[in-house]
Amino acid sequence: MNRGIWLGFIFFVALVILGFGTLLVKNIKLFGKTVNLRVHFQRAQGVRPCSDVRVDEILSGRVDAVELHPQSGVRVLLKLNDDVKLYEDSEIIVESSSVLGGNIVSLRRGSRGQTKNLGEELAGKSRPGLEEVGELANENRDNLKQLIANLKDVSQSLKEGQGTIG
Repeated sequence: MNRGIWLGFIFFVALVILGFGTLLVKNIKLFGKTVNLRVHFQRAQGVRPCSDVRVDEILSGRVDAVELHPQSGVRVLLKLNDDVKLYEDSEIIVESSSVLGGNIVSLRRGSRGQTKNLGEELAGKSRPGLEEVGELANENRDNLKQLIANLKDVSQSLKEGQGTIG
């Protein structure tokens, strides 16, 4: 055979190996059964396709799709690599994956009660984020102004040497 054909064949084999290696590193299961879950959230808070899904803090899958729910909120489609049983006290939560940002879907399987039907749409929760802090600040704006004024008075008294600490 010609050297060019051999070189092309070796290059093709290297690309196939690189492709399979990439899929293995990305934790995508090519062969075997995957479990698909539909979860309804009021807010998805930055979850997007390919975000991690962790079951009891172990990486077990990826977010397949995020779409608007017909009535309200957001429907998130999860693809898990392994079969999982969720009990009545289980939780599905959107939470922050790091301080720098990015969110994951975290499943806590629970241990009490009947097992849930994974074919039905499951209810999920969202952890409070910075928007709740902003809402809290807006609700307590007058109290925060008074607190800041009081702190200013206390620091001024300390600066002038008044009071026990001054």
